[in-house]
Amino acid sequence: MLERKVELLSIFSKMIHEYERKNTPLCFSFKKIGFDFFFTGVNEALLKAANLSAGEIIGMNLYNDILPEKFSHQLYKIYEEAWKGSRVFYYILLPTNKDVLFACILKPVRNEGEIVEVKGHCVPLNANELHQFRRFFNNVGPFERMYGMEYLE
Repeated sequence: MLERKVELLSIFSKMIHEYERKNTPLCFSFKKIGFDFFFTGVNEALLKAANLSAGEIIGMNLYNDILPEKFSHQLYKIYEEAWKGSRVFYYILLPTNKDVLFACILKPVRNEGEIVEVKGHCVPLNANELHQFRRFFNNVGPFERMYGMEYLE
């Protein structure tokens, strides 16, 4: 009997695609300029879900007044991995809306083989159920390229 290996990144990608098929997508994009990553776009649905305005985030780098420095350091590592060409899944609980846990996947965009931008796609999840997600993600092996970030005061 042939054993099939399930790739979690593929499952989460399908989950986000299915969400976007039935709901307004929650999307953002960023570029690397020099040694920093800058948010180049965030759609209105994601801004609303995150309790942000476009002026607070678009054009800003990862080290801003919204994200704690610890978050910015973690996001930098995640964004760097995506900028190098990997699809990356992570989840994040933002300080601007602690009721929503965002499950996100980053997908590099190439032009003539060079990465020119990374697109992020998110699904909003109920943060009150965070303990269930934490149990699940803690059981995921280290080779799955998954990251979790929570804002804790």
